[in-house]
Amino acid sequence: MTKVMALPDWRAGNDYQTLLDGALRAHKFDTLYPEGTRRVFPLARMDYRGAALIHLHWPEAFFPRRHDGLDRLRVWRFPLDLHLATRTRPFVYTAHNLFPHGRTSELALPAVYRWMLRRASVVIAHSSASLAALAHMAPGIRRLRLIPHGDLAACFPFLPTKSDARRQLGISSGHRLVLMFGRVEPYKGVLEAMEAWSRHRFPASLWVCGAASSAAFAERVRETADRCGAVLDLRNLPPSELAVRIAACDAVLFNYTSVFTSGAACLARSLGKPILLPDRLVTIDLDEPSANVFRFTDLNPAFGAVLARALDTPADTAGASAWRAATSWQVVAAKTAAAYREALGSGLSGSSTDEARAIDDLRCSIPSGGKPGQASPVRPA
Repeated sequence: MTKVMALPDWRAGNDYQTLLDGALRAHKFDTLYPEGTRRVFPLARMDYRGAALIHLHWPEAFFPRRHDGLDRLRVWRFPLDLHLATRTRPFVYTAHNLFPHGRTSELALPAVYRWMLRRASVVIAHSSASLAALAHMAPGIRRLRLIPHGDLAACFPFLPTKSDARRQLGISSGHRLVLMFGRVEPYKGVLEAMEAWSRHRFPASLWVCGAASSAAFAERVRETADRCGAVLDLRNLPPSELAVRIAACDAVLFNYTSVFTSGAACLARSLGKPILLPDRLVTIDLDEPSANVFRFTDLNPAFGAVLARALDTPADTAGASAWRAATSWQVVAAKTAAAYREALGSGLSGSSTDEARAIDDLRCSIPSGGKPGQASPVRPA
């Protein structure tokens, strides 16, 4: 078995890594996770326990925002840390996001991410539009590979019938219900959806389920829901309870301001639920056109007609079988294993030319004053 170090360990509350790891074993890859943390250079000082390859998923774990005066320094430390960690082993990067959620205003990030994308032996994205966005942002990426996100319904509880679910929740059969589920964060457009629901009186109740990203944001959500009449359940719901709520709703709504991919939307697609999704989210690949995916321009009065069609469309779990087959973990693991072999066969990440270009890119994003973290807008790649 070839050992692969997956970074970071975000398996808690996210089944993606666990499902991928299990399927990769059939391809002779054994996934490891870090044990403990190291200060100063966490990647370079990590015990890789014989791993031949690094698979990086969410790099922001290594430059978290703590609002302690060192956040900018952590961003600038990351390229050096990753460079030191990958001198003796290649790395594969899966671009789940273009940039970390809620951090698009940090001016240093484009240069840091361009450097990372060009240094990686293989970059994985979950849609053709995502691949195009990455290639545009960082010309010179060595290998871009399209691999589906994966079928999260593979480990999700079986859905009860809508009538049984509504009976459990005390909801009448004729009540129209639209669900927003998943972690409740500002970029997901929950506040805007509740405001629009109140303003335009759409013919369905709006139900928001999931734990809020902070106590302060939870309070804002509660205040808006009280004023707009939305139904809230701001808990980290166990899968069994979430399954009942998904089964009970008529449609699910995703109103992200911007996002690269959405595990929640992929789950809803696997479960055959009618999905309402903004046109702007072009990088979310749900195998459209699909009878169960309804795109809209904005939550304006015209949205009402799109909503009405979604509400009249029954869930079709059986009809989603082709989607589940195309995004099965056997398919995802086979493609990922092929990417691993490419990376291992290509030698170490980054060439001298890549390094020179990347270092120049990083240097040009620092103003003449020379303080990393006080970055001026980066030049186009």
